[in-house]
Amino acid sequence: MSLIQMRFFSEKLNRFTGVNVILALDRRIEAPAGRPTLYLLHGMGDDQSAWLRKTNVERYALEAGLHVVMPDGGLSCYENMIHGERYRDYLLLELPHVMRSCFPMSPRREENFIAGCSMGGCGALKLGLAHPECFRAIGCFSAGHLEYRPDADRNRAMLARAFGNGLELRDAEIIESARAANAGSDPIGIWHACGDADVLRDSCMETKAFFESMSGGAIDYRFRMLPGRHDWALWDGMLREFLSWLPLPEETANAKARRKRGQLR
Repeated sequence: MSLIQMRFFSEKLNRFTGVNVILALDRRIEAPAGRPTLYLLHGMGDDQSAWLRKTNVERYALEAGLHVVMPDGGLSCYENMIHGERYRDYLLLELPHVMRSCFPMSPRREENFIAGCSMGGCGALKLGLAHPECFRAIGCFSAGHLEYRPDADRNRAMLARAFGNGLELRDAEIIESARAANAGSDPIGIWHACGDADVLRDSCMETKAFFESMSGGAIDYRFRMLPGRHDWALWDGMLREFLSWLPLPEETANAKARRKRGQLR
């Protein structure tokens, strides 16, 4: 296991930015093309350190046998902001290239996944559905296809910077992307979870109803309602369940089983 705290100049953001990387290295497993990778997005008000500081993500990554990339998404909603930086381009077009240039990460779609909590959960859902050619599975924790629309002035201002007056259009974009992905030929898994006392429960339930209304197709949608509120105690458990559910390649899954039996360290 290695933890890298890294800064580099992003051409898409036109500035230096931070990213934390967990490498679940196992020298007993040959992986010439690189290991499976999860891109893990933080929520509103956090940064690339949040998952490391507030969950057991290092231990879970080792148990699952996959690398984890945790970028700084600012208050962007993981969009090309109307009045800000181009985070969507950064996350999809630049960050994976930088990561694969530096670390042994697989470029194969079947070995790349994206997940996040709250703002990051909505971001993961948007990016994963809009680009099913990039990700095999999506984890959406405590979020839905509708953006969080709180009453606080500071949060309204944040959404205006990201979306301008087009928030409803972006909500519709996710629905369009989901229908297109479901009609495609590549299977894509969605693991969606919400707390029973979650502030975003209504949005989660609307999203659940939408996905369950689509019969058949490429999307494999799973929903979990778990006891808890909109907080890290809930998201820590969600992350572990999501990683256990992931459709990992056979050699990674076999290594994971051996590690649980104590045969690999």
